Amino acid sequence: MDSEGHRANILNGEYKHVGFAVEQGPSGKWFATAMFTASNPHPNVCGGDNEPEPAPEAPTEDPYSGDYSHDGSDDAPTETPEGGDINQQLFDAHNQAREKNGVQPFTCLNSKLSSLSMNHVDYEISIGDINHDGFSGRCEQAGNNGACAENTLYNYDGDAHGMTTQWMNSEGHRANILNSAYNNVGFAVKKASDGRYYATAMFTQDERPCE
Repeated sequence: MDSEGHRANILNGEYKHVGFAVEQGPSGKWFATAMFTASNPHPNVCGGDNEPEPAPEAPTEDPYSGDYSHDGSDDAPTETPEGGDINQQLFDAHNQAREKNGVQPFTCLNSKLSSLSMNHVDYEISIGDINHDGFSGRCEQAGNNGACAENTLYNYDGDAHGMTTQWMNSEGHRANILNSAYNNVGFAVKKASDGRYYATAMFTQDERPCE
C-alpha cells in the first residue's frame, strides 16, 4: 500500500477476483505475487457453474484495455505495425505521458523486456485473448531483482499514441506507466490474422546499464 502503483491495483474497484502466492527463496528472501482480474478466469471456481463458458463465435470489435516461450510456428501469419519502429514510438509516447504528469521519463528502452513482451504477445495471439499468464516468470527472467509490472491490450489500429492513450485511460495501467519507481520499459506489438494488434509493455526498476 506504500507503493503508488501497487496501491492502485489493490484499490481498483474494477477488480473482483484476486489470487496470492508466497514462497521463500534459497537466499532467505520471501517472494510474493498478487494477481487481480475484473472477470473470473476460471468459471468453475468462485461461484461459477460446472460448465465452461462457450467461446464467442467471432471476436468483438471492442478494444480491450510465465515463462511462456512461443515461436509461432503453428499459428496463422502475423505482422508487426507499419510506419517505423513501433517500440521507439511507444517509448516516446509513454515518456510524453510521464513528463506531462510530472514524472521523470524512462531512461532505458530495454531489449530484454521487449523480447519477453514479444514472447507474451505470441502466446496471447495463439490463444486469441489478452492475459497476464506467466507474469512472475517474465519478471524473474528480467533479472532486475526489483519492482516489475506489465500492461497488455489489443485494438484494431496498432497506433503507438492510440495504444498509450488506451492504457492511460485505465486506472491500473495508468498507474504502471506513471509509477516513478520504474526506469526501464520494453514493448512488443504484433498483428494477428483476425486484424487485432496485440501489445504488451513491461516495466522494471533496474540500475544496471541499459541494454
